[in-house]
Amino acid sequence: MTAIRYPDKVWAAIKKLWEVSPKATSLQTILNQVAETLECDVPQKAALSKKIINEKWKKLTKKELKMKIID
Repeated sequence: MTAIRYPDKVWAAIKKLWEVSPKATSLQTILNQVAETLECDVPQKAALSKKIINEKWKKLTKKELKMKIID
């Protein structure tokens, strides 16, 4: 099976939304929101989970989140 490559803008949108979402927010919810907003295909939940682990994504702290809102 050939791997599907998604545009960088899709991954960037997923990462930004994931970083600011509460931990209780499901990955599927994040994927659905990005797919709806960008009107595009998104990776499967398993691919996202793997990318989060491999790239060591981190959730924003409350302080970091406040700083992003102020900027």
